[in-house]
Amino acid sequence: MSAAEPAIPTPPTVQHEGAAVIIDMEQRRTGAHANAHGGRWHRMSTPPTPPEPAGSRNRSPIERVADDVEGWFIAVERTLADEETADVFRRTLDVVDHILNGATAQNIISKEQRAKLDDLLKAIRQAPDLV
Repeated sequence: MSAAEPAIPTPPTVQHEGAAVIIDMEQRRTGAHANAHGGRWHRMSTPPTPPEPAGSRNRSPIERVADDVEGWFIAVERTLADEETADVFRRTLDVVDHILNGATAQNIISKEQRAKLDDLLKAIRQAPDLV
């Protein structure tokens, strides 16, 4: 390995419908991902657009975001109105927050970018209370 090569190679990424997905080649070879999900691979996709709720034209921007988030859950036969699903959603946002803390600490994102992302997370966290 030359001095110019990183000690830990950067994993390849795939662009899929607006998301960069990091591929773990070891996991892909061993099928660990498939086994962790009952032997099934799950594709990232855009859920069907849910019907516009009655009175949605009068809903605030954050309420419309909550409707959009709810649409993603409805697409997998879940709802944020279910307390267990809402708890898992909030816990997932805690994980995202933790990852962003690390990204900020490593100067991957700036403190200004982090502040904007915090505003987004705070707004999205309200979704279960608005559906």
